[in-house]
Amino acid sequence: MGSISHGSHLHRRCRRRRRGPQRWPRPLLRRPAGDGFLGALRRAASLRKVRLTSTTITAEITLTHGDDDQFSLSAVLRPVLGGVDRATAQELAEAAHQICPYSKATRDNVPVVIAADAA
Repeated sequence: MGSISHGSHLHRRCRRRRRGPQRWPRPLLRRPAGDGFLGALRRAASLRKVRLTSTTITAEITLTHGDDDQFSLSAVLRPVLGGVDRATAQELAEAAHQICPYSKATRDNVPVVIAADAA
């Protein structure tokens, strides 16, 4: 089992004022979430006996500051699957969202949009 660690340099960067949308959650969440979802995609395909010729994913994690003065996260996952049509890619992505450990951990807390495509 892996772990996520970060040093004080990330903390200092988080405190720094930036113009525009805040971007600090990206390095902390984007890669682990993308990697976990990619593994879940491959597992979902294996369970359905679907052979994928390629798999890539882009994970966009956004920190927003709402009108209610609260901060929240949102995610957009964009998997691109080779060897299947777009409908099958979306079906596999939805199935992966049910088994991905990061999806399970953030379910009902972080809105997630899944926009799958075929390569």
